[in-house]
Amino acid sequence: MLEILYCIFIFPIEQILKWTLFALVKITQSYGLSIILLSILVQLFMLKITLYFDNKASAVEFLKTQCDEKIKEFKRVFKGAELQSYIHTLYKQKHFHPSFTLFGLSSLMLQIPLFIAVIYLIENADYLQNVSFLWMDNLRKPDSIIVYGFNIHILPLLMTTFALVNVFCNSRKNGQRIQGILIAILFLILLYEMPSALVLYWTCNMGFILLKTILKKCQDKKCTDPKYSTYKKLPIIDPIKRNSTIQSKQSKFSKLLLHIFTPYTMLDLDTYKTYRDISILAILNICLLAFVFSPYVVYNSDIFQFDTNQVYQTLSTLFGIFLISSFFIVYFTSFFTKQNC
Repeated sequence: MLEILYCIFIFPIEQILKWTLFALVKITQSYGLSIILLSILVQLFMLKITLYFDNKASAVEFLKTQCDEKIKEFKRVFKGAELQSYIHTLYKQKHFHPSFTLFGLSSLMLQIPLFIAVIYLIENADYLQNVSFLWMDNLRKPDSIIVYGFNIHILPLLMTTFALVNVFCNSRKNGQRIQGILIAILFLILLYEMPSALVLYWTCNMGFILLKTILKKCQDKKCTDPKYSTYKKLPIIDPIKRNSTIQSKQSKFSKLLLHIFTPYTMLDLDTYKTYRDISILAILNICLLAFVFSPYVVYNSDIFQFDTNQVYQTLSTLFGIFLISSFFIVYFTSFFTKQNC
């Protein structure tokens, strides 16, 4: 069962990461630098969906704060079943449920399949044996620096520092901070003796997340600063002149994309959602036909030419390729969709 789950969810991601790593190595001629770039590329690729979940978590936190204030008022007046009834009614009015607070962990949960895939990738990476990078003598072993006679692993400590700073920058409530601290300590324990290549990848992830948090904080501060208030007199812009200026600056590629996607973006919201859902179903059907149904027909045409011991693994891998390819295409097309759809 575990092997089938690995073939479906981990193996396709592992192969994509492996291909990307080798492509980066050809450019940089350095495995350590390629691992750093791989981490950055993965984070950039997942940036839109992580920002989506971060915004959802912020909205849930705002709703929770409103509900908590009301619940405090209820507790002064009501008790027992009557109190629970009012709380249930409040949650229903606010369209809130306590389980929605788990949205705060969504960004981390998205990283888990990638993290497991990187573990498998590095465990099978004999080419990293005796490869050095910076102070690390061997990327297949933990990094070590001798301080007062003790071997100290710098990367796990740096990774934990990034995680803790991010927790205190991103969370104001003690409960959220305690949760973040416990997760950071858990990863420190799990990764302290792991290969330095794996810890290097995850440290870069934590550094990128911290940078994203700092930039978001700066942007929020800028929005609340009176100096950057939006209530200023703005010059009147002629829309016709503005459109002509924008069109003159557009490249041929941009004009081609606009020519393809503009008819759909001009639809009303309900019709647009219908077209979007139909396009997603079409993508799923095409990927299912290409990566599952067609290979299965080829296999079923002559069973004896294939190894029967690998049937379940092969079909599971094909289904995993279908899932990952569908996700890639749908995710790519989401960059051309309307906001708030």
